[in-house]
Amino acid sequence: MTKLLVGLDYDTIEIIDLESASTTCKNLTNFPLALEGSLGGLGFQDKPIICGTVDGNLNHSKKCFSLEGDEWIYLPGMNTTRAWTADSPSLYLSLSQAFFSGKGKERSVVDLNTTEDLTAQSWEEYLPQSIPFKFNAYCSVLVNPTTVLVIGSEPSQGSSTTYYLNIENEIWTPGPYLNNIRENTSCGKVRSSNNSQEFSIIVAGGWDVFQQSSVEILDQGAEEWRKGPELPVKMYEAKMVEDQKGGVILVGGYSNDIGPLETLLHLPHGGEDAQWTEMDQKLNVGRKVHVAFLVPDNAVDCY
Repeated sequence: MTKLLVGLDYDTIEIIDLESASTTCKNLTNFPLALEGSLGGLGFQDKPIICGTVDGNLNHSKKCFSLEGDEWIYLPGMNTTRAWTADSPSLYLSLSQAFFSGKGKERSVVDLNTTEDLTAQSWEEYLPQSIPFKFNAYCSVLVNPTTVLVIGSEPSQGSSTTYYLNIENEIWTPGPYLNNIRENTSCGKVRSSNNSQEFSIIVAGGWDVFQQSSVEILDQGAEEWRKGPELPVKMYEAKMVEDQKGGVILVGGYSNDIGPLETLLHLPHGGEDAQWTEMDQKLNVGRKVHVAFLVPDNAVDCY
């Protein structure tokens, strides 16, 4: 997959060809509801699905919509209303039609203590044992087919804590502390180095007292985060997408000095010699707290 879907609010959802800046892609039909704080990924039969939308009164909902041809079709939604949650799209064949929805805030007021997993039939909600935190404005990464790493902040304050969730036994265990306090950060998986087939967890940007440009990387088997390549601009509320070659792309975000960002920043791997580069492709408008994920090439019209 080389096509990127990006959407926010009631704007037209744009499609970007990550392999060619000269390719023109037809934007998708306007989404029926606003998307701030929503989550998205590939749902049933690998069709784009977006959940946790905002209604006309700015209340979040548990509604989900799937792209069917040129239309967004209403689907049975999540079990619980969620906002400002985190999703972990799966890259594993065993979970090719599922993605994990972490806890968030119902109507941006009530802290939740449940998680949901999109299966081939419906959303399945469960209550993991002994949840030791209240996370909001965080991110999560699917480490392997059974484990999610949750990274982020507690409400109203940054945090350096991380936790692993075993999806099978629903048990949380502490992960290694970040070197920096972060909230509204971005995370994903990246090749550990240029020639490596192993993948590391990467965290970029975010906010503590000030906006950040720092990056941290957790290699497989490591118990401490190491310093990664610095971002070219301080930012938060960006969306990180894993490409198909082992790199990551940081989509949009917000900079206090610039405002909503239109840029796509690419990192090919997490080695010491890696650097972020600004891609030729740009968003039509700057975006933050948006939806962004890869979609099958045959799901969109590019020429």
